[in-house]
This record gives sequence, structure tokens and C-alpha cells, in this order.
Amino acid sequence: MFFGGRDKSKKIILFDFRSSSVAAAIIAIDEEIDLPKILFTQRENYYFSEAPKADEFITRAHIALKKLIGEINHFKINDPDIEHSISEVRILYGAPWYTPNFIDIHHEQDKDFIFTRELLAKIIKNTDKKLEINPDTEIIEKNLSSILVNGYETNDPFKKKAKDIKMSFYLAYVSTETKDEIERIIKNNLHVDGDKIYSHSHTAVLHSFLKQNFHSANNYVLLDVSGEMTEITIVRNSFFKKNVTIPVGAHIFSRKLAELSGHDLHTAWSHLNIFLDQKNEPKINKKISNVFEHIKDHYLVLVKESFTQEKIINIPSKIFVVADNEVRKLVKNVFESHDGYAGTLKMSRKPDVISFNKDTFSDLCLYSPGVRADNIISIFSNFVKMYTNTD
Repeated sequence: MFFGGRDKSKKIILFDFRSSSVAAAIIAIDEEIDLPKILFTQRENYYFSEAPKADEFITRAHIALKKLIGEINHFKINDPDIEHSISEVRILYGAPWYTPNFIDIHHEQDKDFIFTRELLAKIIKNTDKKLEINPDTEIIEKNLSSILVNGYETNDPFKKKAKDIKMSFYLAYVSTETKDEIERIIKNNLHVDGDKIYSHSHTAVLHSFLKQNFHSANNYVLLDVSGEMTEITIVRNSFFKKNVTIPVGAHIFSRKLAELSGHDLHTAWSHLNIFLDQKNEPKINKKISNVFEHIKDHYLVLVKESFTQEKIINIPSKIFVVADNEVRKLVKNVFESHDGYAGTLKMSRKPDVISFNKDTFSDLCLYSPGVRADNIISIFSNFVKMYTNTD
């Protein structure tokens, strides 16, 4: 503050890494303004003619990252109330960039006890001793995601009398080599210090978003679908229970359609979107309809096999779908179909499928005029605003 003035808004850079896209955003966060303001977004999508190998996957992501950094460096902010320099950089890793790990702990004593921060610290310390960490990976998140005191969830568990405590810890790992290289590109091209770069995972950010905005969502399936990956997280009684990453995503539909129709990938994707928009029309293209059903069956078989292998049963009836804007309709269509929820997920009745669109986030963030809304960036910016307020 200077002579009664107010601090300028922080300028924060966001990056989101998914299986077939990288997104960047510039956001402004002001402690006196409730919502983050998104000044710039751009998502670089890329397609693979076949399931990508690791080297090709990483190379394409690095190319997209460097292009986005160039766009950020050329973007001019004319608002004098926003800091010119970058306050921090936040990176969001989706599948397959990270690996999650869920740890449940049940602590009980013979007599009632008072749950304190000191006891929690002791429990965490004992848990850390038992962790087996791959030396080639780095922990980017270690959070206490949920806590039940005497069987009830509470946001303020401390100094309460308890008979037993149940806790769910969430950890996320990223390859050290991968993380170091991404941060090196960012540091060298955005000219920011390494101690200003923070990493997060999709599961933690999405779970936090749901807890804050869907308070009754204690049992649900989190379905995060990108181009080359399907990540499914099962939450029961607010505890993470299972995470399944399937190396096939929405682009299998465009790839197979291109193969069967002779079109290139972009044309096939365009035809697919037109089909989904007109699916209930009487003059629907029967050929594309048949191809779509064939690909859907193949995709659902892969999902079902993964569920069988992981012994996942009794799926919660609420499904939250998080996907890139371009594949949202596709994913919702697949899992609302009878084959999707009954044949694959083994649900006895149609689930409550909540698919986010730009209207979902109108009360969570502000977009500057002309800036294209991005579902994941909307969620991430809201998380960063909340995270910044609690630092």
C-alpha cells in the first residue's frame, strides 16, 4: 500500500497438461475481489494418428508449451491495477502425467481423546515413514483430503472429543525428469524463478472444486476424459477409494471414424460433432451412427475390462464429467447410454450425470471480453484463488 492506495492484483500464469492438449492462461487475483479474472486462455490441441509412444507424447507437449509461452510473452495487459511481473506459475497435471496414491488411516484409542494438531502431525509423520517412494518420482501433493470424527465429516476437527478418527490422505507423484524439464522450459522462457512454480494434480483440484461447490457430493464417480486418456476416480463417504487410468480417450472415436470413412482426423472429428448435435434428428446419418455405435462398444469394453481388473463394484450413482469443451457432449452421450451405465458400470438405473459447461462457472470466475472459456482453466483458476487466500 502507498498513501492509502490498494495493492495491485497478482498476475498468475496457469498451465494445464492433458493427454492431447496443453492450455495456458493469464489470471489476475485480487484479495478484495471474490472471483479470479481470466485475461487470456489458449489451448493447443493435437492429434495422433495412433496411440502415441512416450517420446512422441512428451515432444508434442513441449512444442505446445513453447508456443503457448510465446503467446503469453506477447500478450499485453493494459490494466494499471494488475502487476506487470509474474507473481507465480501454477501447473496442473492430468493423466498420464501424474500418478495418484490414496492412503486411509483409522486411529482409535481405548478411551475418548481430544484430537489435536499435534496428534495429526504425529500420525502424518508415522505415515511418511511407511511410504515407498520411487526414486525417479517426486511428490507434488500430499493432502489430508477428508477426515471423519466419530463417523462424521467436519471441516474443523481439532479440539473435539473423539472415539475414533478416520482420515484419507491423497498423494500425487510426477516423474522427476518430466517435471524438471517442463519447469526448465518455463523458467527459461518466462524468466521466472523456480521457487515461484507450483504443481498440482487433476484429481486433487477437481475433488476440491466439488467439495466446495457440491456439498452433498460425498459419493460419486469423477470421470475425467481427455483425448488419449480416461481417468476414473471413485469417491465413497468423501474418501478416495479407487483411481483407474485407461490409455484410451475421446480421440479413439475420431481416429476410428477417420480409418473407416477415409477422412482425415480433423474432418472426422467435425463429422462426429455434427452427428452428436443431430443425434435425435430423424434424418440422422445412419452410416456415421453405425460407426459411432461400433466405436462406443469398443471403448466401453476397455473401460469394463479395467473395472473388472480393479474389482470395482457398486458404482456411486452420481457421475461428474470433466472434459475438454470439444469432447464434453461425446462423453456425456456415451455414459448416459444404457450400454454405458448398465452394461459397463453395472448400474441398475440411469445415473445422475453432471457435465460441466461454461455456464457452470459463471459464478466462479470472470472472463475478460472476447476470451474463450475453458472448463479446466475455470476450475483451476477458482482453485488457485482459494489456495492463494489460504496461503
